[in-house]
Amino acid sequence: MTVTVNQQSLSDKLIPIYLSLRKIADEVSREYDAEVLVGGGSPSYKYYFVLGFEHEYYGFIMYLMIAINIVILTIYMRSVMIPLRLVATVLMSITWSLALTIFVFQGLMGGIKTYWLLPVILISLLLSVGTDYDLFIISRFREEVINGFSDKEAIVRAVEFTGPVVTGAALVLAMAFASLALSSIYILKQVALAVASSVIIDSFIVRPLLVPAIIVLLGKWNWWPFSNKVIKHPVAN
Repeated sequence: MTVTVNQQSLSDKLIPIYLSLRKIADEVSREYDAEVLVGGGSPSYKYYFVLGFEHEYYGFIMYLMIAINIVILTIYMRSVMIPLRLVATVLMSITWSLALTIFVFQGLMGGIKTYWLLPVILISLLLSVGTDYDLFIISRFREEVINGFSDKEAIVRAVEFTGPVVTGAALVLAMAFASLALSSIYILKQVALAVASSVIIDSFIVRPLLVPAIIVLLGKWNWWPFSNKVIKHPVAN
């Protein structure tokens, strides 16, 4: 049986079409006790392209990106806990912004499906941007610790001095992506909301509030396992 579809060969709408065809094939197989296959055509190609892409990205590439990030930051900051905390807090921002995007488009706007590349865009972008914002704060935090301040005093001073820079940079980036919401294309609207909200959440909630709280709670474990490498000097009067 030949089925003609009215979608372009690269359209994401081919994916639900393929799933519908496969569902029909499974029902026919059960009813007539025969093997019915869905093969070839744009729906199949699109479905297995997305499946293969997601398998490679979520099964290998994403973990490689995170591992490289952790190794570089471990060498630079002389700490394992700081890179691990950084990745965890970046993933928090991504998760919350994805949840907000799904709520808005699938909940409030009548079931508009989330673009399948959106998590990839967020992870790739926020992992780099979140690292930059975090390094502004943590580099200053480490300097204050070396100068003799306690971790609690050091993180307060770090946020105070670096906060305006991080906030300003985040607002510029968020507004740049938010402008995509003016487009009539829903994919661009989703990217606008997801990226802008994740940057705002990261810079206004995670970095100035959650990160200092975690650092204070971790205490001496912030510099594990290189605690003895952070040499503290007396604070100058």
